[in-house]
Amino acid sequence: MSTDTARFGSATSMLGERWLMYLAVLLVLLALPFVTSPFLGSEIVVMGIFAMGYNIILGYGGELSFGHAAFFGLGAYVTILVTEYVVANLYLAMVLSVVAVTVISAIFGYLSLRRRGIYFAMITLALAQMTYTIVFQWSGLTGGSNGLSLPTTEAPLGPLAPLESDLHFYVLVCVLFLVVFIAMTRIVNSPFGRTLKAIRESEDRALHLGYDVNNYLLVAFTMSGAISGFAGALYVALFIFISPDLLFWTMSGEVVLMAIMGGIGTLVGPLVGAAVFILLSDTFIGITENWQVLFGLVIIFVVLLAPEGIVGLVKERLFDSGRGFSVQDVVDRLRP
Repeated sequence: MSTDTARFGSATSMLGERWLMYLAVLLVLLALPFVTSPFLGSEIVVMGIFAMGYNIILGYGGELSFGHAAFFGLGAYVTILVTEYVVANLYLAMVLSVVAVTVISAIFGYLSLRRRGIYFAMITLALAQMTYTIVFQWSGLTGGSNGLSLPTTEAPLGPLAPLESDLHFYVLVCVLFLVVFIAMTRIVNSPFGRTLKAIRESEDRALHLGYDVNNYLLVAFTMSGAISGFAGALYVALFIFISPDLLFWTMSGEVVLMAIMGGIGTLVGPLVGAAVFILLSDTFIGITENWQVLFGLVIIFVVLLAPEGIVGLVKERLFDSGRGFSVQDVVDRLRP
């Protein structure tokens, strides 16, 4: 009886946690345009999609990549180039862009996953910087340091045409975010997702059980790159103009910080991390030219207080310990 009760309690807790996760996502999406503006809210959601894609390889695959700026930036550049030279329809251009980035991410993954750990991270960084250099130097096609602008606003979806208004675009990216979020939820809780997490915990054990670890990680890396490219396509639809900076290694660093601050290995964490990162950056830039110093202090504080991220801390307090927060909890976490 006690075993059945424990199982029921565990299942109830998991169900409650999942519904709370869905509720948290909806509340964040509903609040953003009122807390900030539809435009800034759109940027947060787009970067949340980027961080969600990155979270597949870091949070669930356990591999740190410094090359995802390449996929994000290429998603933006290919979208513009397709609308310029192939088809004027923005949505079709986005689809073709994601297909192209998926192929490129599979190639990058195949090359990078020959090594693990810091060597994997360095290979992804090198590949991304090579991509950045090509885009920067190929000025005849990419505009070089001058960047490119989106040449069309044709997007036939009636009132949800993304360039019609900031609010319409925000609604559109929220819908797309939810589609990606639901797909990610299904993937993470599928046999593939559970195997991926097992590889993250112990690659040797997964190998001994007969799993093809390289293939699992390659699929995860490719999915991660594809979603990152999709976010890049949405980014250019929002900002209209892009530059090679989107492919620079600092952009990879930003998405790493978003994932860590929100909580790696969580579904809600990327959106929370993107919101915190962008809102704090926007606030600190208005305060001082040396805003990076303030932001660095915040990152240190978050990592010390919540090493599993903001969402990880909330999950721990609400579900694992069964009690809320207190000032003493903060003091205990900051104590050496």
